[in-house]
Amino acid sequence: MTLGLWVKDYLYIPLGGNRHGQLRKMRNLFVSMLIIGLWHGAGWTYVLWGAWHGLMLMLNHWWRGLNVRLPEAVCWLLTLSGVVLGWVFFRAADFGAALSVMRAMSDVTALALPADMTQLLWLVVLGAAVLWAPNPVRIMPRFRCSWPWLIVTLALGLAALSRFSQVTDFLYFQF
Repeated sequence: MTLGLWVKDYLYIPLGGNRHGQLRKMRNLFVSMLIIGLWHGAGWTYVLWGAWHGLMLMLNHWWRGLNVRLPEAVCWLLTLSGVVLGWVFFRAADFGAALSVMRAMSDVTALALPADMTQLLWLVVLGAAVLWAPNPVRIMPRFRCSWPWLIVTLALGLAALSRFSQVTDFLYFQF
């Protein structure tokens, strides 16, 4: 069971889910995300991260109710910006550090091309792949198991296994 399913089954739905009107649905979304933030850690930055995502979900549901369509690129940019801003608080040690990162992110005078143009080329190529390559949701309905896929999967699995000797901290160890 994932955290998302647990919160849905044991918090969001018992609170009323999306029944009993828009305001209760908005409250339930916000409370659920706030609890997810608290689950990740007891610090105020995690609480803010959860509240931020709850607010973004509320805004998304409110906007969908208006039946106003925005261009896909605008939706993508708004979503990416909101998620990136939220993750700043998730990863920051405290509010001061988060605000420092936010100031640095918004400092357009610090923008510069990389000294090594290879980095810029990689950024453009990988950025294009992220933007235009189909995502797994679009790929899976057409997926058919075949020998090339098996070989690619085995190669990736072996590459992952070769990294097992390296010591890494468990992601949630700090919590």
